[in-house]
Amino acid sequence: MKMNVNSSTLSLLSDLIDEIHDSEFCLSEVMFNRETGEWKLYLRKAKKEPFCNLLRITGVREYTYSKDQGIEIYMIDELIIDLDKETIVLETCQYLTLTLAVNPDFEIYLE
Repeated sequence: MKMNVNSSTLSLLSDLIDEIHDSEFCLSEVMFNRETGEWKLYLRKAKKEPFCNLLRITGVREYTYSKDQGIEIYMIDELIIDLDKETIVLETCQYLTLTLAVNPDFEIYLE
């Protein structure tokens, strides 16, 4: 399912979360281009499937993560957008937290 969420279409956020919840990703495969402000993450729904769904976020100023458990594959639990703090936070089932500082004109794409 292709989706696009931004600050004016936050009503679609729950659909996006439903779509990516429990998707797996490789932490080492996170791509962030500071010059273009684009952050990318390939997802898969089940083991043995290829990582073919792309979660892409534009308007990213900074990307950090914390509580790395030292494993390669993590599973998405929650995606939280805080417009006041200008952050998008991805929380995983394995206690890893990915934090993206974003511009007000950010866009989230699921492709």
